[in-house]
Parts: sequence; structure tokens; C-alpha cells
Amino acid sequence: MLLFIYFKAKSYYAMGLYPVMLAFGAVYFKKILNRGWKSYLRPVAIAVPLLSFIPIARVAFPMQAPRVIQQNNKRYKKFNLLCWEDGKDRLLPQDFAYIIDRQELANKINMNCDQIADDYHTLVLCDNYRQAGAINYYSKHKNITAYCTNGDYYNWFLQDKIEIKNYYLSKNNCSNRCKSG
Repeated sequence: MLLFIYFKAKSYYAMGLYPVMLAFGAVYFKKILNRGWKSYLRPVAIAVPLLSFIPIARVAFPMQAPRVIQQNNKRYKKFNLLCWEDGKDRLLPQDFAYIIDRQELANKINMNCDQIADDYHTLVLCDNYRQAGAINYYSKHKNITAYCTNGDYYNWFLQDKIEIKNYYLSKNNCSNRCKSG
């Protein structure tokens, strides 16, 4: 976990560590709170994380519509959650904006592909694997496949060697409501 913090990794990269940390912590607390007067502290050991989760959850897990978050963003600014990787403040937290942007991006590709007759011979070239993955997952046109040249997508790039008649370029930007100013 310290390596993730030191290298300023994205928050969701550390998600795989939490089950392991919780398991080791549970075993450790069971060993400590097993005997004597410490066994009476078991309910406290359960209550403290649960009660501390309630105030944190309202900020850490955006459960409101993007418009509501934008209008009431003081809580997010207080914890610096509106500052993205590039150091600029935006109207929404970065991970939340990316989730919204994924479906919007796929919808734009869907609208374009609705206008062409032959979507099998269509190439969608994206800037990054996030965009390619979003289009491949959310697109209603299953004949098209989005590609990018970074990450593992590079290994899959045009393996079918189909003739390309149409193409779309997806540039690395978020939807307008995610940008500030």
C-alpha cells in the first residue's frame, strides 16, 4: 500500500489489496481480542469501522447525480477530490467523471454507426485503453471493435485483417460537463 501512495497510483489500482489487508487484519484482531478483558472490545472493533464509514461514504462514493455534485462541491473540494492527475480542479471527481464518460462515448459511437450500413468494416481507433474498453463494452454494435495502441490492446490490434471502409478517431477528452470553465 505504501508503494501505491509513494508512486501516486490511481486509487482503484489498490482495490485488490483490500481483501488481503482485511483478512490479515481480521486474523490479527481475533488473536488480540481472544482472551481476558480484551474479548469485551470485540463489539467496539466492529462498531468503529462501521460508524466511521458513514460520514466518509458520502464523499468517497459519489451517490448523487453529477449535476448535484457540481452544485454542492464544497465537500469534494475540502478533500481535494476535484483535483485530477494533471493538477487541475474539475467539476467532478476524476474516477466518477470517467465512469459517466464511458457510456457517453459509446453512445456517440452508436449514433455514428447507426448511420452506416456496413459496421463490420469499421475501425474505431482510441487514444487509450479506457476508451477502447468502454466502446467495446457499452456499444450496441457488436460488429465493431475499438482498438488503441497502448496496453494490451496493442497485441490485439487488427488481428482479423479486415478491409477498413469506415473509421472513427476517439480523442482523449472527457465530456463537456466534466471540464471546468
